Amino acid sequence: MRKRFLRSFLITGLIPLLLMGGVTVYFINYVHRIDVTSLEQNLARQVANEITKEISDVAAVQLDVTLASPEFVPIETAQQKNILDQILNNNTSFTEVAFICLTPNECVVGTETSRENRNPATSLIETGVGLRDRSRSPEFIAARTGKAYVGQAELNNGAPFMVLARPVLNEKRAVIAVLTAKLRLNRVQNIVAGARLGGTGYVYLINEQGIILAHPNSQKVGANVSSFPSAQIVLSLMTQALQAKENVLYKNLDNQSVSGAGAFISDFHWGVIAEWPRAETDNPISTIGLQILIFSLVTLLLIVIFASRMAYKLISPIAYLSQGTSIIGAGNFDYRVNIKTGDELESLARNLNKMAENLKGLEEVHELKLKTQYLSQSLQKEKELSEVKDQFINTVSHQFNTPLSVINWTLTSLTDKSMTPEMVEDGLKKINQSREEILAIVNDLLTLSEIGFSYKKSNTKLIDFQKLTAEAVHTFQNSVAGKNITIEFIGETQNTKAEANEFAIRKVIENLFDNAVTYSHEGGRITIEFSGDLKMLTFKITDRGIGIPKEDQANIFQQFFRAKNAIEKKNVGTGLGLFIAEIIVRGHNGTIGVASEQGKGSTFYFTIPR
Repeated sequence: MRKRFLRSFLITGLIPLLLMGGVTVYFINYVHRIDVTSLEQNLARQVANEITKEISDVAAVQLDVTLASPEFVPIETAQQKNILDQILNNNTSFTEVAFICLTPNECVVGTETSRENRNPATSLIETGVGLRDRSRSPEFIAARTGKAYVGQAELNNGAPFMVLARPVLNEKRAVIAVLTAKLRLNRVQNIVAGARLGGTGYVYLINEQGIILAHPNSQKVGANVSSFPSAQIVLSLMTQALQAKENVLYKNLDNQSVSGAGAFISDFHWGVIAEWPRAETDNPISTIGLQILIFSLVTLLLIVIFASRMAYKLISPIAYLSQGTSIIGAGNFDYRVNIKTGDELESLARNLNKMAENLKGLEEVHELKLKTQYLSQSLQKEKELSEVKDQFINTVSHQFNTPLSVINWTLTSLTDKSMTPEMVEDGLKKINQSREEILAIVNDLLTLSEIGFSYKKSNTKLIDFQKLTAEAVHTFQNSVAGKNITIEFIGETQNTKAEANEFAIRKVIENLFDNAVTYSHEGGRITIEFSGDLKMLTFKITDRGIGIPKEDQANIFQQFFRAKNAIEKKNVGTGLGLFIAEIIVRGHNGTIGVASEQGKGSTFYFTIPR
């Protein structure tokens, strides 16, 4: 049985622990995912802002040319060369700059008037030859109307670049030429390469086709990642004024498991993707999970130690109590059960000892009474007393034997190794039910021993019978709820007070109510009625239960008597409840009676002088 208790304690202790650990890991992982998402999104937006600022500053500052002339005249060739040389010298990211004609009297509109190139091998500035017609180019068409132009990013020998164009204005803000430039995105590459997440996270830049324009690993420039979930989210936002608000999990170009988020650069129709390998981001969660596992193992060890001691302390008193009840039930009223557990078992032991003491005292009282008052009939009275004692002992022993047998049988079955946790739990419920039955028997015996066989009322006061009844209903509320019984109060509810002994009348009401609940059917109804006049108060309780056979009704208030169908309904019972109720009612100069029909229910009533 100790093993069964230990197993139950382990299951009861570990399930909440594992559940708490699982919930903890889940929420930590959830919060951590949100944190990773936030870091990825923030970095992507930061890089997007830096790239936008970098290109916007270059276009606005480096290519912003206004001539100090109010006339609509072309720019002199020497001045054009100086301006182009200055632009190339100021920003090494420019690989080509050119002026395009807008003055038809001096040149062909849309044709380059001068062009400077940076030699990629020597980085030297060279004057362009073979000036081109760019009248149909989108940069010329946009800039000639006074608008700044930012072209699509393109790849040239694996290196990304873009075309910029700005209108050249005179003092009257008239467009007199168009200035175009090719911008290498090497500074954008530096911005991307310098952005990091933790130790292994990174960002890269894509265009609207999903082609990588800048990546910390330059060998990946030009790769198409349009199938990646993070790229698809960003590309889907290119037609909306939104930013991605979630990260996704997928395999990157190196087949690593990563989480990714992105930001959209609306000015250039680019996307910035932030990727963070899960090998790094999931490491804290793995560490926390390991810590929870270690904590669970330590807790399991502590549960085993404490559960073993608790099981031993719980089983030992029950075995000792079982032995004591057997001895007392055999008639040895001098035997005492000594249990110090501080719980219901100790209370049960005290009640058992008190019962033995009262039984012994009852026996001595009867013997003394026979010797002093009925000396002339001593033999007959001794015989009658002996019969009463034997009947009393046999009845009590029998009633104790039934729940104790259940406890003993259950304890024996719990030692079987084949018992399942469900069977152990069912056995414990049987033990607890038998314990409650023993307590009910002991309470009846203690009540009888306290009020005696010829009760006379004393210590009376004005008590409210309706209040006592409501308290009795509350006491048995679990039994009422378990059988889904309806309780109904009818009749007098204003004047329900009378002079009586509160303890004794409470026992009468509780015994009658307990019987009504016990012998009612599932879903039955119990009616409680108060009536009377200025001199008398009548209490009446009616159930729709099993009723009392007609042949048993005459003996229903005798000690130890129980109707046949009552025994079939509930095997355990002393037959003292109604006997005690009659003694108390008659001790208050009242009357008690019953009206019943088998199978239709019973009505018990008593009348007390006010």
